[in-house]
Amino acid sequence: MTMKKKLFWGLCFLPFIVAAVALRFLPDTIPTHYNAVGEITTWGSKYQQFIIAPAAILTNLIFYAIIAYFNKKALTSADDKKKKESFRNADILWYFGIVMGVYWNLFQCYFIYVAIQAVNATETFTFDSGFIIILLGIVLIITGNTMPKIKMNCAFGLRTPWSMKNEKTWAVSQRNGGILFVVTGITCIICGGIVTSEIVLHRILLGICFAVINAAFIISYLAYRKYGSAN
Repeated sequence: MTMKKKLFWGLCFLPFIVAAVALRFLPDTIPTHYNAVGEITTWGSKYQQFIIAPAAILTNLIFYAIIAYFNKKALTSADDKKKKESFRNADILWYFGIVMGVYWNLFQCYFIYVAIQAVNATETFTFDSGFIIILLGIVLIITGNTMPKIKMNCAFGLRTPWSMKNEKTWAVSQRNGGILFVVTGITCIICGGIVTSEIVLHRILLGICFAVINAAFIISYLAYRKYGSAN
């Protein structure tokens, strides 16, 4: 098994180990839910720390299913160009699975840290989601830098009826979509680092999500309008 595969699978199962180790240091009851302003609303069992691990595993299982699809497509294709593109897309997903594995582990560690801080707080504890927003920003920047490398396919990338028109509309959509994701990631990092109000931060995040979704469709449509007739 290659190093990338070891990291891919190891990182997605590591949150289980991290959570298991954390149980030795956590009290039986910890905060399990916070309201819009970061105040604790629900206390529950420390075993709820295991919730994140299945999400990490499910994410990489989905990636692996798509990787298997690309590998099968590459091995059965008689077209050398299509074969290389399929292997390329599979490699991108291996490395993106590693990125998401790191993300889920940092996510897990942060929630353990927050639980310990909340339990030991001598005054009212307020959850700060800024760190999570910053992590999201980093993932978006990595995604944005990866998107231009994705070859045209039916499984992942900026896929719309317009971007799928031909290879030129696909390439332009991925390149401009990548720029959009990088800018969005930088915005998330800045907001996560300087905005202290949880309500304001959540509203900004919702606004960013709405804007990115709409901008992605516009980007692919403009690519279609310009290059839709290309062969």
